[in-house]
Amino acid sequence: MEFRLLGDLRVTDDAGRTVVLPARQRLFLAILLCHAGTPVSADRLIAEVWSGEPPRTAAKSVHVAVHRLRRGLGEGRLTSSAAGYTLHVRPEEVDAARFERLAAEARASGGIELYRRALETWRGRPFDGVGHAPCVAAEAGRLEERRLAVLQARLEAELAAGGHADLVGELARLAAEHPLRERFHALLMLALHRAGRPAEALAAYREARRGLVAELGVEPGEELSTLHDRILHADPALALPRERILHADPALALPRERTLGGDPALGAEAGGAFTLPTDISDFAGRAELVERACAALRRRGSAVPVVAISGPGGAGKTTLAVHVAHRMREHYPDGRLYLRLTADAEPGATLARVLRGLGVFGQELPETFEERAELYRRRLAGRRVLVVVDNAATEAQVVPLLPGEPGCGVIVTSRARLGALAGAEPVEVGELTEEQSLGLLARIAGSTRVDAEPGAARELTRLCGRLPLALRICGARLAARPHWSVELLVGRLRDERRRLDELTYGDLAVRAVLTFSHQRLGPDEARLLRLLSLLEAPDFPAWAAAALMDRPVAAAEPLVEELVDARLLEVAGTDAAGQLRYRFHDLVRLCAREFAEREESPEERAAAVERAMGAWLAIVNAADRGQFGQGTERRSGAVPWSPGEEFERRVADHSHAWLEAERTAILAAVRQSAGAGLAGHCWELATYARCLWKCCGYREEMREAHGTALLAAERAGDGRGQAMAHHGLAEWARLVGRPEAGREHLEAATLLFERLGDTRGLAVTLHHRGIYLHRTGRPAGPTLLRALELARESGDGRSQALILRSLTSLRLAEGDPAGAEPYALEALRVCRDRPLGRLETEMVFNRGVVRMALGELDAAEADLGQAYERVRGTDPDGEAQVGYNLAGLLHRRGRHGEALGLLDGAEVFARRARDGGMLARLLRARALNCRALGREADAVAAEAEADEIDARLPA
Repeated sequence: MEFRLLGDLRVTDDAGRTVVLPARQRLFLAILLCHAGTPVSADRLIAEVWSGEPPRTAAKSVHVAVHRLRRGLGEGRLTSSAAGYTLHVRPEEVDAARFERLAAEARASGGIELYRRALETWRGRPFDGVGHAPCVAAEAGRLEERRLAVLQARLEAELAAGGHADLVGELARLAAEHPLRERFHALLMLALHRAGRPAEALAAYREARRGLVAELGVEPGEELSTLHDRILHADPALALPRERILHADPALALPRERTLGGDPALGAEAGGAFTLPTDISDFAGRAELVERACAALRRRGSAVPVVAISGPGGAGKTTLAVHVAHRMREHYPDGRLYLRLTADAEPGATLARVLRGLGVFGQELPETFEERAELYRRRLAGRRVLVVVDNAATEAQVVPLLPGEPGCGVIVTSRARLGALAGAEPVEVGELTEEQSLGLLARIAGSTRVDAEPGAARELTRLCGRLPLALRICGARLAARPHWSVELLVGRLRDERRRLDELTYGDLAVRAVLTFSHQRLGPDEARLLRLLSLLEAPDFPAWAAAALMDRPVAAAEPLVEELVDARLLEVAGTDAAGQLRYRFHDLVRLCAREFAEREESPEERAAAVERAMGAWLAIVNAADRGQFGQGTERRSGAVPWSPGEEFERRVADHSHAWLEAERTAILAAVRQSAGAGLAGHCWELATYARCLWKCCGYREEMREAHGTALLAAERAGDGRGQAMAHHGLAEWARLVGRPEAGREHLEAATLLFERLGDTRGLAVTLHHRGIYLHRTGRPAGPTLLRALELARESGDGRSQALILRSLTSLRLAEGDPAGAEPYALEALRVCRDRPLGRLETEMVFNRGVVRMALGELDAAEADLGQAYERVRGTDPDGEAQVGYNLAGLLHRRGRHGEALGLLDGAEVFARRARDGGMLARLLRARALNCRALGREADAVAAEAEADEIDARLPA
C-alpha cells in the first residue's frame, strides 16, 4: 500500500488501485498520518476536526469514520487501544519518507540528480484538499519548509556547477513567490551576474529591498547587502570563466511587473515607485480574510468596490493587501497601482505624485486639487485597475484616490478603522492563533528547533503577543544564533523591563512601530494611553480612564474609543454589568508605560493611580450599600473617586452584577494599591468586596485579597487595616473549614480592635468567635449575646441582624425552635427598620427555617420560596443555602423531584466553590430524595461521595 501526501492525499492498495475515501475519512486519515505509529485518542481527533464547540454527535462521528476508514485500508492497518487509534505504516510506503531519504543521500553526496529525484516526489501542497485540522496544517507547513530547504540546496549545487544561465528564470520565480527568503534573492543576483547581466542583478537587489522594507520595514541582511556591493564593484571573485559568460541566455531575464496595461502614456515611474511589491505565499492562517477581501473586489455594481484592511502595527496588513492584489490579477487585467502614504501625506501632493507616475509632467500637471483629482479619474476611466493605498492615516487621504468608475477597485490599509469610507468592506487583521504563531516561528527559525522545545516555543509566542512582527524578530534572532536555545530567548523576554529591547533585530523593532502610533495621537489621547498603561488590571471600563484623567466619564469615553480606532486598545467585550471593557495588547502596554515614565512626572503618575484605585473603591462601596443598605464604616482616610451619583445608583441597584463584572479588576486593584503604598485603599477594597468573594464562592481570591491587605496595613502601621484584614481572613478560614487558622486571625483582630477602642469592630469579631465556638461544640450563647450588646451600642444594624440570625441558628441547634423565633423576628424587624437591602432576604429565609422547625410548613414554604426567588441568579451562595433548606422542606412534603431540581443547582455552586462541607450535606439530601423515588443506585453513589468528602474534611 502507498500513502502519497505531498500533494492531494492519495492511497493506493498493493495492486495499484486507488482507495476511494470520502472527505471526512480523508481528514481523519491525514491526522493519523501525522501521528503514524502513535496512538491518537478520540478526544484529540475531535479537537482536531472540530474547532470551537464540537457537535454532540462528535464522538459517534469519530467512531463511524474510523470504522469505515479501517474497512477501506484493510485488516491490521488501523488498530485501537485504550490510548487511542494507531495507524501502522512502513517508511517505504509514504512519499514524504522517500523524499527525506533521497534528500539525505543528496546532502551526503552533493549529487544534483538525487536532489532532483527527491523534489520529483512532490505533486503540490502537502495534504491539499483534505480540510482543516491544526496538526495537518502544522505538518504541511513543516514539509513545505523541508521542500524549500532541499530546493535551495539543489539550486546552490547547480549554481556551483556553472548552471547560472539555466537557473535565472526559476530563481526569478522563486524570489517573487518567497520575497522574504533573502537566500533566493542572493542566488538570483549571483546567477544574473554570472550570466553577464549585472544591471539586472542590481535591479533584483532593489526589488528584494523594496519588498523587505514594505513588508517588515527592514533593510536587507548582510549577505544580500554585501553581494550587492560586490556586484556593484565588479568583484572578479564572483565571476566564472569568460567563455561561460558569453553563453548566457538573454531570454532568461527577470520579468518586470506590467503596469496599467503597458500604456506608454502611463509613464516610467509607475513601474517603479508604484509597482506592487512581490507576493508572499504563506499568510499564517489569513485564508478567511483573503477570501472575504477577494469576494468584495469581485462584486460588480454602480460603486467602486473598496476593501478597508485595519489592524495594529506589525499585524501584517500590507502583506495581506499585497497578497489579495496579486490574487486579483486576472480580475483587474489593466494593472495594479501601489501607493504607500505617510501620516502627513497631503491629498493634493499625493495626486501630483501619482499623476507624474502615470506620465503627466510639466505644464500638463494641473495646479488645483480639484483638477488633479479629475485628471486622475479620467486616466483610470474605462480601465480595470486595482489601486492599493497602503498606510492611510485618515479617510481624507483616501477619498481623492478613489477611481470614478466601478470597473476599478481599491484596497486600503490603515491602523485606524476608516469607518467613513462609504460602502467599504471592513477586514480586521488581529493577532495570530497559537498554532499560526508556532508555524510562523518554525518557518523562520526552523521547525527542528521549535519542535525540540514545544513548551518554550509556546511561551515565546505568548511573550510576543502573537504579533507577526515580534515573532519574525524572534525567529530571525534564533536563526542568526544557532547556538541559542528557544528557552534562552524566552528567559530574556520574561523581564518586562527589557522585553522591547529584546524585540529588535537589525532595523526591525516593535518599539519603533508602536512609537510611530503614539506620535500620531492627539495630546489628550496620547496622555490617556500613557496613564492607562499604569493600570495592572487585565481589562478596564471607560470610567477607569475618566479617573486617571480626572475628567467626567462622558468626556473620557470618546478618548478611549479614539485609542480603539487607532488600534492601541482592544475591546475585550461586554461584562456582566453591560459595560464595555477594554484591554491592551501586552507589547503596547509595555511601550506605553515607557512613554509614561518618560513624559509623566512621578507625582502625576502616583496621583493618577490613586484616583483609579479610588474609582474602584467607590464602585465596591456602592455595591456594598446595594447589598446591605448600610455600608461598612470608612475610616482609613482613602479618598474614593466617584464616577457620578447616578452611576453609583446603578451600581447599587445591580450590585452583584457589578461586583462580578469587576471581580478580576478589584483583585488587581488590591494588589496595585498595596504596591503603590495605598494601604487604606487596599484593605477597604478587600473589605467592601468581601460579599463578592463569599457569595460567589471565590475563596482563593478572598484569601489573597485579605492577605495582601494585611501585609500592606502592617507595612503602613495601620492598626484598623490589620484588624479588618485579620477579620476577613478569619471568615475565609471558616468558609474553607480551617478553624484553627480562623481562631488565630480572630484573636489578632480582637486585640487590635480593643486597642483602638472600636466597639463596632469588637462586635463583629465576637460574633464570629461565637460562630467558631458553636461549630467546635463549645458554648457560644454568652459570646453572641455580648456581641449583640456591643452592636446595639455602636448602632450597627447590619451586625445586629447577623448576630440575631446566629442566635436563631444556635437555638435551633439546641432543639429549641420556640426560643429561636423571637431572634428571627427581631432580625427581620431590624432589617426592615434600616433598611438593610439583601440582609432582609436573609432574614426572611431565617424566619422560614424557624417556621419549618416549628412544623408550620405552609408559612415556611412561603418564606423560603420568597427568599429563593430574590437570590436566584444574583447570589450563588444564597441560592445554594436557600435551595438546600427549601429542598429539605419539599422532601418532607413528598415532592422529591422538585427537591432534586433545587439540589442540582446548589451542587453546581458547592463544587465550584470547593465547599466540601456544603457539598457533603447536599449529597446526603440527594440520597434521601433518590431513595424516596426508588433510585437506590443513585442514592448509594451520592452517599459514597459524601462519605469520601467527609473523610477529607478537617476534624
